[in-house]
Amino acid sequence: MNMKNETREMATEPVASEFDYSHSSVRSVLFAALALWLGLVVCFGSQGAFVGRGDSPPLPIFFGFAIPLAVFFAGYFGWKPFRNFVLGADLRFAAAIQAWRWAGLGFLTLYACGVLPGLFAFPAGLGDMAIGFSAPWIVLGLTRDRSFVASRRYVLWGILGILDLIVAVSLGTICSGFIPGVTGTVTTSAMAQLPLVLIPAYLVPLFIMIHFAGLAQARQFKRVPAMSREPMDQAAKASTDSPGVIVFPPALLLGTVLLGVLLNLLWPWHLPCPIWMNAAGGILFIGGGFLAGWGRRTMARAGTHVPPHKPTLVIVTDGPFRLTRNPLYLGGTTAYLGLSLGFNLVWGVILMVPMLLILNWGIVRREERYLEKKFGETYLAYKARVPRWIFGRS
Repeated sequence: MNMKNETREMATEPVASEFDYSHSSVRSVLFAALALWLGLVVCFGSQGAFVGRGDSPPLPIFFGFAIPLAVFFAGYFGWKPFRNFVLGADLRFAAAIQAWRWAGLGFLTLYACGVLPGLFAFPAGLGDMAIGFSAPWIVLGLTRDRSFVASRRYVLWGILGILDLIVAVSLGTICSGFIPGVTGTVTTSAMAQLPLVLIPAYLVPLFIMIHFAGLAQARQFKRVPAMSREPMDQAAKASTDSPGVIVFPPALLLGTVLLGVLLNLLWPWHLPCPIWMNAAGGILFIGGGFLAGWGRRTMARAGTHVPPHKPTLVIVTDGPFRLTRNPLYLGGTTAYLGLSLGFNLVWGVILMVPMLLILNWGIVRREERYLEKKFGETYLAYKARVPRWIFGRS
């Protein structure tokens, strides 16, 4: 190898790492941290730890908002593997997550119900809805052209997304009641209690982290010399080897759960719940989680990717895939139903209908067309032998 080629390889090595999605150890740590963070917020929230004094600033919520961000930025600037992971994150998926911010409509609904003050609800709600409704166009731009990440439109969208969240947190603090006469008797005190406390103590910091990852990648893209973008372009082309599902499946499940909880908060709806229903819900939740975990482990052992936005490398036919072609989705849906029954969330059961329609037509059918095109007769034979869900040969 001559000196020129060696120098070029050394120059492109950091860029190639930007698209290296094999940081399994960092990914495992990240998922564990996200789960632990959510568990702590739920635990502290259930104990009323975020509820402050009415005559003082809401410091508990501030710490719940600021500490995760401090940990994130410390990891980004102080731990190179984590920084490379952030710079290699799939921005299409990240932008798709932001689409859930259309649920900012809930702030306006809570204002109409007299739960939140208008000074907070309107800017926070409308800002979130604007980012959420524009997210699909951002995803489309990233899908069509990798260089869209460095466009003025994408950068402006990211900056406005962060600014909206900061404004919402600031107004939430001002309207918390410690400044007399700002909002009258209606304050943002409800945001310090479950389930609404999940927004300032979990979702808002998470959305800021996601926006920051996008802006960091935009900055990185602009700094890379044109000749060094070849590995980046190759990785972007390789990323099109995927089913093109319209939403990340875990985000669909989690978003439906959160929407069901919000609807139950606004319009409580419960049915007589005998003890056997709670028990059945628990069994379904555990069984569904086991099935999904079994399917995930089977795919990992077979050497193929689990996330649907990554290429499928082999057709998995053993383990739970002998019984159903979609054990992860079947398990996740079963666990969702168990959660809804166990906690008597009628809205959760009702929302299963649109969730299953999206899952079937926006995810499963797209994956089937992708697999038929990529694997041909191999997949068609498997498809004829094993049902899509449990029964039949669809």
